[in-house]
Amino acid sequence: MFFRNILNFLKSLVLPVKMVKYRYMSVLLGIILFILSAILLTIPVGTYYKENSYKLIEERNIIGLRDLLQAPSNEESLVFQKLSEIKDAGFKVEYNETVKNYQLTYRVDDIIQEEHRSLYEFSYLNEEEQNVNVHIIVDIFNLERDENLEGNEKEKVLPPTKIISEEDIKDNYQFINYDSLSEAEQQELIGSYYVRINKLDNSENIHFKPSIDNNHIVVILGTDSLFYSYHNVIKENEEYIDNPNISTAKIFWSIDYSFNANEMINYNAKTSLDNFARLISKGFAAQLSLVTQFSIFLYVFLFPMIIVLMVFILFRKSGRLQTLKEYFNIAAISTIVPVLITFIVSWFYFEAYSFYVFVFATYYLLMILKINTVKEILD
Repeated sequence: MFFRNILNFLKSLVLPVKMVKYRYMSVLLGIILFILSAILLTIPVGTYYKENSYKLIEERNIIGLRDLLQAPSNEESLVFQKLSEIKDAGFKVEYNETVKNYQLTYRVDDIIQEEHRSLYEFSYLNEEEQNVNVHIIVDIFNLERDENLEGNEKEKVLPPTKIISEEDIKDNYQFINYDSLSEAEQQELIGSYYVRINKLDNSENIHFKPSIDNNHIVVILGTDSLFYSYHNVIKENEEYIDNPNISTAKIFWSIDYSFNANEMINYNAKTSLDNFARLISKGFAAQLSLVTQFSIFLYVFLFPMIIVLMVFILFRKSGRLQTLKEYFNIAAISTIVPVLITFIVSWFYFEAYSFYVFVFATYYLLMILKINTVKEILD
């Protein structure tokens, strides 16, 4: 008896004559089926990003992280000397009992410093013979005080901003004595990027302009998070322009996402920056996973709702199903087979979710056509 019931249930998922009995079930049950379907499809996608964050660098060069993998392996290089300074400082993320959160810390004589700022810069050639200019800023600041400040008044180091025009300099970069610069210096300044490190001394701030021979990487190790940005140029219409693709990531420190300079920096510059790339890709992959999971919700829940409404409008006068509830409930049951197929395929091709809507629409339309045209089904 049990196996017969199971067999009948399975038949009801693929045979319209059996499926039609669900047309009067609770709409709430149908909504639950759609939600569970969306959750199910997020599992292989989330697993893919979690286990393949480093692979994304090698195969897709996400946010320019491949440049970090091409540092020199020479232990005597200037690159490793600068990284060793970060290691010697002992920066690491620890749990702050006061604020109940994870924060980057810096200790002097085993006493945690409330404020600290330091800059480490170095460069090396990548495989394309381009200079990779790396700017690592350690920025430990008072979070509570900074939250009450606005815009440029904030004490923390802000992400790189691009200088658009002469008017932009006069409005937002008053500390730059633009009129005292030569014409060549003025021209070089427009289109460059700026990172404010010291409000009082502009000579300590970072100015750079990516070019065909120079890529720039900015890493800000802040009290509450890691910020990363990659700046390069691409060729378009016979001229080189700033890469318009978004190449930034900001990841907040947590129990699963942490930093320890003593563990991160080891052996040589190549292995150390490889560790940096792994850390950044891990956080960025987690962000990609969240974006993809939202896309899955649209594919599995929102888009099918639109399809149901269109099918209802198309068949409501000529079909045997009469109400929107009936069409919705049949859609909820029709989603099971496409979701299971997509779920299995996703383990081998994680972007299979993008085809779900077409599979569902085809399957659902076949079921509706059968139910609405075969007289014996509803009689």
